[in-house]
Amino acid sequence: MEELASQHHAELSARIAEITEMRDTLEHRARHCCGDYRPEGPVLEGLAASRH
Repeated sequence: MEELASQHHAELSARIAEITEMRDTLEHRARHCCGDYRPEGPVLEGLAASRH
């Protein structure tokens, strides 16, 4: 049982780290966005790149 709990803990920790990184990247890109409504802006480019 302890091994299973440790495995789940590790998986959740990895998912949390990934989501935290995504949040931080989006926050950074939003702060540096020019706000000129370009469809190819850095926020959308960064999101598209992170999905691959």
